Amino acid sequence: MGQNIDIESVHYQRFITHLKFFAERFFADKMLIDDNSKLFETVATAYPKAMEVAFTIKDYLTTVYDKKMTKEELTFLIVHINRLRNAQEIDLKNKK
Repeated sequence: MGQNIDIESVHYQRFITHLKFFAERFFADKMLIDDNSKLFETVATAYPKAMEVAFTIKDYLTTVYDKKMTKEELTFLIVHINRLRNAQEIDLKNKK
């Protein structure tokens, strides 16, 4: 993401918790499925930097495990990445 991440922050812990549950669903072939393309489009448009990171993760998982991520999982990943990015930016501003 091009920034330092405070691994002691609550925001990081929330992100890791999301990743753990995502990994469980991904490897158990029980990913969340919802055809809400509008939500995905809204989130992807609103958070382009987080979307780039999420698509990098999606592409990696597709290449390594030959499994696709659902749009709903991708949407939630974008939201969580954006929350982490914003929290880190706010924390850095407050430390200055």
